[in-house]
Amino acid sequence: MNQLKLNLTAVACCVVLAGCSTGGALPVTSGPAVNNSKQIFSNINELGYIPPQSEYRIGPSDLLAITIFPAEGLNQEVRVDSRGYIALQIIKEIKAQGLTQQELARALEQAYSSNPEGLNNPKITVLVKEAANQRVTVEGEVTKPNVYAIEGAMTVMQAIAQAGGPTTLASKDKIILFRTLPNKSVKAYRLNLTAIRNGQLKDPYLQNDDRIVVHRSDSRYWLKEAAAFISPINTLNNLVN
Repeated sequence: MNQLKLNLTAVACCVVLAGCSTGGALPVTSGPAVNNSKQIFSNINELGYIPPQSEYRIGPSDLLAITIFPAEGLNQEVRVDSRGYIALQIIKEIKAQGLTQQELARALEQAYSSNPEGLNNPKITVLVKEAANQRVTVEGEVTKPNVYAIEGAMTVMQAIAQAGGPTTLASKDKIILFRTLPNKSVKAYRLNLTAIRNGQLKDPYLQNDDRIVVHRSDSRYWLKEAAAFISPINTLNNLVN
């Protein structure tokens, strides 16, 4: 019997991994965690409804827009390299990683002022146009499912709008926000776009690596898929027992 359980567990692991790798629906058997949505979804009051106050710190692959006054000819967009540095027309290399937009602007002003080919008392602004370090995945029944950069303080509605909005097949009350916690566990929150649009619910702000899934209105297995994603160990137990 123990050997049978081990064999079934191995098969179940393959099924879960295959489902995760292909992104397809994962068929699981019924169980308490699947049938009771209250055991799947966490309280939406846990989500953040106030814009994040901490300043964004620049990281590799971020796209920056550098504006220099009074030398507009030196304005340019530049992407942070894998080492965390940027290269400009006069300042050939300066570290940007770990700095806020304002801190990098002040560092550039000092660099341009001290460079023999530089400028006298320049005024520089830095804008993060694409925050590659902060991303949200929007998938399911949206026009343009993809991974999107979180630019500033982005909400669920704004992320779905950036993905082209829900398709005609989408169910606006079957929106799930998956969030990975620091301990690597995953929580799921069920949201209702219609209620948010009508002002009945607040529009929560996103965090890095959030995943939004918009389900179809005729989806029969959406609760099972949610349960499988947040608790694969429980899914294995359901299959084996």
